Amino acid sequence: KTPELSVNILGATPLDFSLNGSIDSIKNWLQSQNITLNTCFAMGSSLEEISLAGRAHVNLVLTYGGLAAAKRLKKMFQMPYVVGVPCGTRLPKILAELLRKADETGENYIAYQPEILKEFLTRTEITKDNSSPAWLNTSKEKVISEIDGYKNEVKNTLAIKAQEC
Repeated sequence: KTPELSVNILGATPLDFSLNGSIDSIKNWLQSQNITLNTCFAMGSSLEEISLAGRAHVNLVLTYGGLAAAKRLKKMFQMPYVVGVPCGTRLPKILAELLRKADETGENYIAYQPEILKEFLTRTEITKDNSSPAWLNTSKEKVISEIDGYKNEVKNTLAIKAQEC
């Protein structure tokens, strides 16, 4: 393994991310989080670089196309994976935290799971008077509504990116 936290990006395909700079944005985001990129399957890495995939600490799975590789690397190297794309305003924070948590625990995580979103939002969304956000003290339906709003934020961000192509 590399001395510092490093990841493989899995599922980076031109069909999903085109050549519009999305993968470069993800690479820059990793760097801004002090996470080293080990290799990117399959946009931008040579076969030699991909052959060193076992050196990474965690895999970041961007699409379904990368899930089989993530499962194989987990079996071969006990390397956990995190599923998600760092887009929108909240998901990049969640993913950075989950990548570190996966490295510490060896567990796999899917960033879009309601339990993960609720746990993160509970810890991070504090009102000006340091109280919990009102929605945390309300019904399950209100929490689901907040998560649905978050999902729409992600969809809208992806739609804007698609229009930029």
